[in-house]
Amino acid sequence: MNKINYYKLGTSMDADEIGKVSDREFLTQIIEFIDTENIDKKRLDLYQGFTSEHISSEIDMKKFKTHKHAKMTDLMSSHFFGNNGHFISKRLVNVLSDFNVEESKLLDCVITNKNNRYDYQVF
Repeated sequence: MNKINYYKLGTSMDADEIGKVSDREFLTQIIEFIDTENIDKKRLDLYQGFTSEHISSEIDMKKFKTHKHAKMTDLMSSHFFGNNGHFISKRLVNVLSDFNVEESKLLDCVITNKNNRYDYQVF
């Protein structure tokens, strides 16, 4: 008999799961850049996914920063990239690698949380 692994993926807005973030930030874990002095409308539009249906190669993927109370989870909530990209942990990448996910691409990125840098991927 073959062993079958089952995974249940879910979402949560529970402060115990994602950390306590305020309504002002729209309850997302990743809210800004580490270099906030370099923000302008063109840069925000590029990162928000408003200008394209794909993630631009012009984007520096090492500049993301979490809300100060956010906890690191396998799937991080954010308004960056709209529906074109999702921040996922290496652990979740390993789970997804067992499945045939067509037309998908993984991009390396870094998320800063409480002065610690974490290697993640954008899916």
